Amino acid sequence: MLRAGHQYPEDVTALLQQNHHKSAYCHVQRYDRDNSEFEVQEISSPHQYRPKPISFTIRLNDWWCDCGHFQASRLPCHHVIAVCSFGHMPLSNFIDPVYTLDYINKAYQVQFHPLRNEDYWSTYTGPNFNPDPQTRIHNEMDHPVTDKPKKCSYCRIEGHHRGQCPFSQ
Repeated sequence: MLRAGHQYPEDVTALLQQNHHKSAYCHVQRYDRDNSEFEVQEISSPHQYRPKPISFTIRLNDWWCDCGHFQASRLPCHHVIAVCSFGHMPLSNFIDPVYTLDYINKAYQVQFHPLRNEDYWSTYTGPNFNPDPQTRIHNEMDHPVTDKPKKCSYCRIEGHHRGQCPFSQ
């Protein structure tokens, strides 16, 4: 992908294209270019009817959008894309560098040495720590639920287990 001149992986590019398509249904209402704060109204699309537009506040300096997708993924949501198109700002300024192929490629530049077979490991001579059952903090996971009937892990019906399940054949 790097040799082909791509900047981002295919899944990131596809998400950005999808968000770019959704941004056609957004209109930048108000903006404060000095503080990089914008209000975007999302209007109805052919697939989703809304009786009235919904407003979202975008603060580009804080990487913030009311929808939450921008700050969660660090990728521009369709509201941010609408703002960038409106303000003639490069979208790449609002894509976290961890999504670039160069960044991903650097993660694999370090050599990884395979682990040898366990038979060749040296014997551990360090201290062994065994928890004291008197001082260990117990919780609900230590006590089995006895009054709840067991269910088959395949079909989730009571009375048999996965090896005897009539639906697994």
